[in-house]
Amino acid sequence: GETINNVNVNGTVDNSATGNNVTFVNSSLTQGSASTTTYSAPTASEISTFPGTTIKMTGNGSTVYYKQTATKLEITGLVTPDATLNFSTNNGTFITYPATFGYSESDTAAGTFSATAGSGNFSGTINITGDAQGTLLIGAKTYTNVLRIKSVQNFNLTVFGFSVGTIVNTSYAYYDSA
Repeated sequence: GETINNVNVNGTVDNSATGNNVTFVNSSLTQGSASTTTYSAPTASEISTFPGTTIKMTGNGSTVYYKQTATKLEITGLVTPDATLNFSTNNGTFITYPATFGYSESDTAAGTFSATAGSGNFSGTINITGDAQGTLLIGAKTYTNVLRIKSVQNFNLTVFGFSVGTIVNTSYAYYDSA
């Protein structure tokens, strides 16, 4: 039932800094449009479709389904305008708590995908690292004691056992001490 009022940024985020006590320089970014994300309980139908789901996040036209425990957040499903990934064979780790600088985790994930071009299976790896911490500069604002988590998802897509492509997604999340 929580709503997060995010703000998109104008410009290109510089994720090049790595290490401890770094400065993430993104001073040239400006505030863009508002972006609302809502967290809610999944319906019985969603739990049936994405087994194990305990929470869903909806925003920017996409929905991510998660299984949350006291120590881990796992992806059980992803629905976008372009495709649906169902992690029903093997949930993918999003993050394990607590995460600090130097944190590193590799996980495998697998399930099914569907898109207008076809459907099949996917499998691959998710590599998560706490690869940097320091001070984050965004526009005129400064955030201290920030941890950056980098996640690289690499999935192979197959249809009837034949490889039809790959999905590689690299994302960065910045967390301040609050």
